[in-house]
Amino acid sequence: CEQVEALGLANALATPLRDASLGQQRKTLLALALALPVKLLLLDEPFNALDAASAHHLAEVLTARARQGDQVILLTSHVEPHVPVRDTWLLG
Repeated sequence: CEQVEALGLANALATPLRDASLGQQRKTLLALALALPVKLLLLDEPFNALDAASAHHLAEVLTARARQGDQVILLTSHVEPHVPVRDTWLLG
């Protein structure tokens, strides 16, 4: 899968998810979500526990998905997502 390679997971495929690091677990779940042929992505804190290269890749993929007409909803409290944002809601 393209996402497995891009997120640097190829060497971790033989590791059970329960034994993987937090970053590998997050990347695996993101790779699965990004590989699905869906028109709506709802991601909660998707940039947490990602290295810089993976965060950059994720931002590029989310930007591309939004440009092709998919709905991308990000819930984030600590990290600027570095993706074009159409609407922002601040919850108090």
